[in-house]
Amino acid sequence: MGSEMCIRDRVYYEGVDKPGVILSINENIGKAKIQINNIKIDADIHRIIPVSENKKKIEKDKIPVIKVNDKLDLRGMSAQDAIQLLDEYLDEAYAGGLNEVTIIHGKGKGILRKEVWKFIEKDKRVKSQRIGAWNEGDIGVTIIQLKV
Repeated sequence: MGSEMCIRDRVYYEGVDKPGVILSINENIGKAKIQINNIKIDADIHRIIPVSENKKKIEKDKIPVIKVNDKLDLRGMSAQDAIQLLDEYLDEAYAGGLNEVTIIHGKGKGILRKEVWKFIEKDKRVKSQRIGAWNEGDIGVTIIQLKV
């Protein structure tokens, strides 16, 4: 994205076939906030594709697909670092079209699990969440359903 992009421009984010709108731009850190439907994403500027005035939609095969792992391992991290990484990961997972992701926070004393749940319960990208079943990691993981 260059200086030709402005706030309120319609854009695509790599791997997402729905257009969004630029809400803010911070070229100093290479980020822009874009809104796709009701979801706001902190996007890397270089992964934003402008919607040309001649075309209303870019063909899907011309939008690079984001490869996002469906698991995020937060074990051993501080709560603050884990939540920051989780926020960035949910941006990528949502933009990459994942429906379900697994967050591995470990069992331990449950402190990290509580912080993860406190964060995702307020997150607009999250449709629902649950503790993993016995064969998924039990209380050491949280399974998140993302809004589509």
